[in-house]
Amino acid sequence: MKGCLLLALTSVPGLAQAADLPACRLLRTQRDGLASAAMEQEISLVRSVRAGICPDLARQAEAANARDLGYVPAEAFDYAAWTRCRQAAEHGLKASERPRYRNRQGFVFYTQQGARLAEQADQLSASLKASDCP
Repeated sequence: MKGCLLLALTSVPGLAQAADLPACRLLRTQRDGLASAAMEQEISLVRSVRAGICPDLARQAEAANARDLGYVPAEAFDYAAWTRCRQAAEHGLKASERPRYRNRQGFVFYTQQGARLAEQADQLSASLKASDCP
């Protein structure tokens, strides 16, 4: 059975060869880096919006997410309030900012830099597909 699958995969024109090409690996690495940087821009925006809406909860959440294994919260974290804060931030963002770009997966980018990076990542995805890179 394995032999049949391998034969089927290697018989697709360019698939077996393209997967191993350094150019494919380079394109994937570039695409992933751009997509990651684009997401970082959006995460930063959302964090700043949340910090403006509920600064105390945002500080607690940031402290809890820190890589400090010795972190012990002074009080129990109010997850319901945090959920409401996150929803309010998302609603406020949608109401106050126009979407600048929606990537191939449907994620909306509001920051100019995030949109630019996401668009470049999508262009590289299209290049990967056109080059028969998986």
